[in-house]
Amino acid sequence: ASVVRTIIPDQTGILRLTRRPQLTLNRWIQAYRDRLMTRHQALQLPWRGFSDRTVVPAKAACEPTAVSIATSERDRALRVDCGHSCASVTRYSARLGGTIMTAMPLNSANRFAHVDALRCFAVLVVVVAHAGLGEYIPGGSGVTVFFSISGFIITLLLLKEREKTAGFSWKGFYWRRFFKIAPPFLIVILIPSIVRVFAHPEAVWPLLSQVFFIYNWTIIGGEAHALPGSGVVWSLSIEEQFYIVFALVWIFMHRSKHWIKLVVVTSVVLVAYGNVARILFAGDSDRIYYGSDTRFDGIALGMLAAAGYFWWVQQGSPTNVFSRVFGNPAVVYASVLIFVASLIIREEFFRDTLRYTLQSASTCGVILFGLVQPFGATARFMLRMSQWMLVEIIGLASYSIYLVHLILMSWLSPHLHDWPAFARIPAMVAIGVGAGVVLYMAVEKPALRLRKRIERRFRSPSK
Repeated sequence: ASVVRTIIPDQTGILRLTRRPQLTLNRWIQAYRDRLMTRHQALQLPWRGFSDRTVVPAKAACEPTAVSIATSERDRALRVDCGHSCASVTRYSARLGGTIMTAMPLNSANRFAHVDALRCFAVLVVVVAHAGLGEYIPGGSGVTVFFSISGFIITLLLLKEREKTAGFSWKGFYWRRFFKIAPPFLIVILIPSIVRVFAHPEAVWPLLSQVFFIYNWTIIGGEAHALPGSGVVWSLSIEEQFYIVFALVWIFMHRSKHWIKLVVVTSVVLVAYGNVARILFAGDSDRIYYGSDTRFDGIALGMLAAAGYFWWVQQGSPTNVFSRVFGNPAVVYASVLIFVASLIIREEFFRDTLRYTLQSASTCGVILFGLVQPFGATARFMLRMSQWMLVEIIGLASYSIYLVHLILMSWLSPHLHDWPAFARIPAMVAIGVGAGVVLYMAVEKPALRLRKRIERRFRSPSK
């Protein structure tokens, strides 16, 4: 039940939608996206876009003769208002027949701004810890944040693909993962490691375990004689092991009419299993920290958050328990407090068991708040902070920074050994982050453009 409209801008800066046959509202929204973005930038609003989505049509779909899309200087976001009483208008969305439009904070890369801000936070925690402050700032907490973000984003993309196509392209899935992971890995890890193997033949097996993403188990086995600084590949190995298995399971799972419920059940089982496994291995910190089975629950909590958010969107983004809980600013404050507490508590059993789950749950709480509640003082602060240029760049380049920073630090550390800590640590952080940003601009972005060109030329490998 699409509402048919055209868009006519008036002199007040408001875009009005009026009747025009054979043109759907979604198509016109897409056509005028650039115009809206330009208008918002002219008003100097601290956001760069919005997204729309189609959901199950409203039971009592209305056809208003005019709908206004205007900017709210107070809320700093897109607000959609409808004069018809039968259209359910909330603080953040308006239902127009079968369409719901929502102000979603996106950055220049058309990605969730607050999620990339979390990536920025996570990679900076890791880099600062490796620069010499690991005793005070546990870098592993940043890795846990990465796990949950990855689980959320990947699962949300798969759920959207299932809703849109009623299927799943495993070729497309692995194709996208390859172009995301492989180019920086080739430049930073593989080529230097191959050169190093000629002088250190014992590094052949560690290198192969990195290439085939089982390096975390190599570390547990005590044979991690790889390229100095390349040890960060252990977390990448856990992620890729998970997605290789999950994609194979999803091939069968997505065919069920209960596909969302199956994702929820799978996530809950993995979270429960991870906690039980850590209790059983309590005392063996390395086995817990590097083990795939003991760390999968971080990714699983991201999956659970994605399934909950996707279900909420499918229901029409109603005001219900989900929106009341995750749209409440208290979620953000509680998440921050819980995350900080997980870093402060140094009791060994807690650090081996519950801290990973608490850190992942905190990350998911912030992610969901940013999507469910884009208005209010807390949301505005998150949005402004997320769209600081430096935060955005570091968030976008977080994967490259993560790969390259420790290798450079391993090489620089002997040369900067005599420097005082207040100069040595900032220097290594700046070099690690700067090199990662350069790698992102020189390798990741061109690889993404190449992937899109190949997909356009061959109509995507998934077809």
